[in-house]
Amino acid sequence: MSAAREDAIHAGIVQYIRLCHPDCLVWHTPNGGRRDKREAAKLKWLGVLPGVPDLIIMRPMGLVYFMEVKGPKGVLSADQNAFRNHCERHAVPWALVHSIDEAREALKRWRLVGREVPSDAASVTAPTASDRQTP
Repeated sequence: MSAAREDAIHAGIVQYIRLCHPDCLVWHTPNGGRRDKREAAKLKWLGVLPGVPDLIIMRPMGLVYFMEVKGPKGVLSADQNAFRNHCERHAVPWALVHSIDEAREALKRWRLVGREVPSDAASVTAPTASDRQTP
């Protein structure tokens, strides 16, 4: 699978969480990419940690969840395995996902209940006055 396809899955998961779980904050901390030696040394000095998952999800009350996004054949690096193992030892929610559906399942396991959006959300319209219940 191409990196572009994995990026599309990643972006879709972010959009899904932001739409269906508006009380949660979700973000990506860019740990990878090409850098010259000087910039890499600076980032290491500032605390960049290899293996940090792609997505961090924070819900109200300060609960934090980690999600690593991979393509169908993607495997974890040694640093990613070490981060996962650290999370598991300390009961920190962590998931490896390969699709939006797997991300949804992880959110359910974590009891992050959000509003579901139909798969044809583009065709959904706002309710009309006749759709609303009157007291």
